[in-house]
This record gives sequence, C-alpha cells and structure tokens, in this order.
Amino acid sequence: MRELIKSSARFVKELLARAWAEVQNDTGLLAVLSIMAAMLGVAAGSGAVVGFGLGVTFTSIVVLLGERKRGRQKPLS
Repeated sequence: MRELIKSSARFVKELLARAWAEVQNDTGLLAVLSIMAAMLGVAAGSGAVVGFGLGVTFTSIVVLLGERKRGRQKPLS
C-alpha cells in the first residue's frame, strides 16, 4: 500500500511539473485551472480517490493539449 501511495505521489509530481511547464509555455488559464484541480484533488482527503482522479485527469488533459499545441507550432527559425 505504501509503495502504491509513493508511486502515485511521483506520478502526480511529474504531472504537476509538466502542467507548470505548460503554464510557462503560454497554454494559459486552462493549465492554471488544471494545476488547481490537481491540488484540490490531492488535498481533498487521504482517501478521496475521486478528487485525486479528477485532478490527475484535468492535469493530464492539459499536458496532452499543450503537447499537441506545440506540435502544430511552426519553428521560430
């Protein structure tokens, strides 16, 4: 059980780091909202699987949207 919690925490940490990178890459308000949703999901309680799942889902969506957006952008040079 502890290993599951540790691996989940690592996963969320990575997602939050990637979502924060999206904020810095001008993905915008959606990324900020996803970070807030992920934080609320984690903070919703030590057993709130639904809140945790929602936070991770929103963050994952924003990360994927940011990656797709970057793929469509033209190179600067």
